[in-house]
Amino acid sequence: MTPGDILEITLDRGPCFGTCPVFRFTASRQRGYEYEGSGYVEPLGSRSGRFPHYLFDRLAEVCFDLRILELDDRYQCSFDDAPYVRVEVLYVGGAKVVHNEGGDGGPVRLWAFAALIEVAMRQAFAVEERDSRLPQKRGKRRP
Repeated sequence: MTPGDILEITLDRGPCFGTCPVFRFTASRQRGYEYEGSGYVEPLGSRSGRFPHYLFDRLAEVCFDLRILELDDRYQCSFDDAPYVRVEVLYVGGAKVVHNEGGDGGPVRLWAFAALIEVAMRQAFAVEERDSRLPQKRGKRRP
């Protein structure tokens, strides 16, 4: 398997007893991104758009380099008030889902990959906002 075999990457962040961000973000090699923010996060609500290919390729490479597909399916938490994190990687021939009940339950490479997905999500939002402010290209006028 290669990073090119990764088709989709999803990050779910769940609630805690406080103000932990609650959202779901999916980046797809073919379909761009989908986002649903439901609590203690900006933006709230749904949005979808283009996800730059270079960002997806980088996420897929890091997923591969960190051996995310080799992680255990579930990591328990050692305390009650911890946000839930779920990472799902869809690849040619299957899927890997890793549940981290929060806190210090999972390995640092899972934490790092989840954080990187969130950084890439914010970059995609920024690119989309920048592009929305650029003047629209118009075709050449014919006489």
